[in-house]
Amino acid sequence: MPHEFAIGEVYFPPLLIVVMLAYFLTVAVTFVAGKLGWQRVIALPALVELCMVVIFTVLLSRFIAFT
Repeated sequence: MPHEFAIGEVYFPPLLIVVMLAYFLTVAVTFVAGKLGWQRVIALPALVELCMVVIFTVLLSRFIAFT
């Protein structure tokens, strides 16, 4: 069963931590894609970024066990 992470007196749910990690991973992948010139073939960059955040969130929550 997942439990909250406590930083000081503030409790964070595990899904919030996973979404933050997924967003930072998405920013890194988007940055690399921009440097390689792959961004020019994407029609809707905001939608692609949202989809990547969702995909990374699912993958991270699937493979990281919060016990």
